[in-house]
Parts: sequence; C-alpha cells; structure tokens
Amino acid sequence: MKTMHIKGPLLTQSGYGVHSRQIFRWAQSRGYNVSVEVTNWGITPWYLDPQHCDGLIGQVMECTKPIDYRPDYAISIQLPHEWNPGVGKKNIGVTAGVETNICSQQWINACKQMDAVIVPSRFAKQTFVNSGYEKISVVNECFYDSCIDSDVDGNTVEDELACVTTEKNFLIFGQITGPDSSTDRKNTFDTIKWFFEAYSDKDYGLIIKTNSGTNCTIDKDVTRKKLKNVIDAVRPQNAKAKLYFLHGLMTEAEVASLYKNEKITALISATRGEGFGLPLLEAAACKLPVIATNWSGHKDFLDLGDWLKVKKSLVAVPPEKIDGQIFVPGASWAQPDQKDFIK
Repeated sequence: MKTMHIKGPLLTQSGYGVHSRQIFRWAQSRGYNVSVEVTNWGITPWYLDPQHCDGLIGQVMECTKPIDYRPDYAISIQLPHEWNPGVGKKNIGVTAGVETNICSQQWINACKQMDAVIVPSRFAKQTFVNSGYEKISVVNECFYDSCIDSDVDGNTVEDELACVTTEKNFLIFGQITGPDSSTDRKNTFDTIKWFFEAYSDKDYGLIIKTNSGTNCTIDKDVTRKKLKNVIDAVRPQNAKAKLYFLHGLMTEAEVASLYKNEKITALISATRGEGFGLPLLEAAACKLPVIATNWSGHKDFLDLGDWLKVKKSLVAVPPEKIDGQIFVPGASWAQPDQKDFIK
C-alpha cells in the first residue's frame, strides 16, 4: 500500500482547511495509508468535535501522528514558504497562492524545490507564471454534495433567518480580512456602504455571515462592533434597508440551506481577489445568482455559466498590506467599480 503524509490546517474552519480535507478524503478514497500533521491557519476557529463534517474530523484526528518514516508522497497544503521539500520520496506543494497579479521570489524558489506544485485556479497559476515559474498544475476544488442534494432545502436555517423581514436580501459570506475598507481583501466595508447607497429607501436586506477570526462569543461581540461602526457611518437616517449579522459554526448542510433559502436573492462579492472562491462555487451549485468582481480565481467556474460581472480596475495593493512575503511591492489587485456594482 502506498503511503502519503498530508500536512495542512485540516482542523481549521478556513478555505485552506476545506481544501486540506478535500485532499485527505480523496487520499483515503484511493486507498493510501495516510498520516497527518495538522497546522494552524491564521486566526481561524478549529473543529474540535470528531463528529463534525460527517465524521471526517474524527478520521483526521485518528491519522494525526508524528512522522517516523519516509512516505511515498508528502503533500503540503500551505503557503509556499512553509513547504518542506525533504519529507517524502515525492513532495507536492498545494497552495491558493496570493490574490494579486504577482508573488514573491521566495515562493518561486520554494516551488523549484518541489516535485510538483498544484493550485486551484488558472488565476492562481498565472500569478506564479507572471513571477517566473510555469511548472504549475491546476486542480479545481469541489463543492459539497449537500449543494445539489435534493433532501437539503432552505428550511434548515429557518430559525437563523426568522428575524429577516425584508422583501429581498443579498448575502455576503466571508471573514473580515482587514481593519478598514482599503485593506480588507473581501471588501466587506465598501459592500455595506454601497448597499445602503443603492437601497436605503427600499425594503431590502443585507445578510452578512462573517467573523473576525473565531466563532466564540467574544469574537461575535468584536465583529458586531465593527459592523455597527460601519453602519453608523454610512446608513442614512430613517433608512428602510436593514443589515443582518450571522455568526458561528454552520454544518455543510446548513451552509447549503442558507444558499437555497427563499429569503436570499443573490450572493454578492466585491472581492479584490480570490485564489479560488469556494463560497461563490457553493452558491452557484445551489443555483443562487452570483454578483462578483470580474477578476481572479472564481472566474474558472463562474465563466462556465451565467453570472453578473462587476467591472474592475487593477490598483496597487495598499502599503499597509505589503509584508514582502505574501503581498510584495509592485503587486496589484482588483478594485470593483462602485457604480457598476450598485447597478
């Protein structure tokens, strides 16, 4: 039996966590003898219950152990500078890269030390090509079966949406990634501002499923205060439009049910860049209309169907984001056009 060691944030509630678990599940389905090394991923919550994700979390926990052998394959689902090229007989680096047009030379050097490098989108590959490395394979991520399962409908989250009374409602899905509008890659702050500019006098709602790093009560209070500060600054007095805040762990079926709920009109994203954009894929698989910036990783799958593309321009990443490792000098990302997004 072929052996495989998987290193990545398999227990975290993050995009990299989902990607890591997809690879783990695939390896098990192919009969590999799998061992696991669990890593952290930024400031994100962890799964602690072995029953979560239909028992997959428990399987990951059972396979987590120190590596005392040289596996046939070693897969690292991390940022390139975190890869260790000497673990396996064959070493494979998996990464979503960076959500800009170029990456660091440190990452290019890391790629050259691996036997193979895999990214989830053609956009992510182009970032490496632009920076001088072309030996990249593209393997898209997948959506949960519950997205197309006929037994999963929108009623599963009826209690969570009981307070939603507005006629039409747009959904934002994703963690706040910066302290203000200029540095937040997901662009949540501008999205709120533009929503109120478009619909302040209408019976419309904006539902935000987000957090600031964890799913605990303290995080909920911190995130609520962030959102309140934005709302106080941009919401006109006597506005009819409302903002709703969703927080906390949701199962795969509950996420799919959220997309399928009749109160949700569309998923919207004024993102400045996505290595892949899993929530956009899940929403599309659930047949929820998608409005998003016409740039980056989600175009791989959204361009296969119909979606509303928001015009954009490429602008320099703010100096506050430049760290020389992930975001490098000279890098650009998208700035969605405000008027076109509102339209």
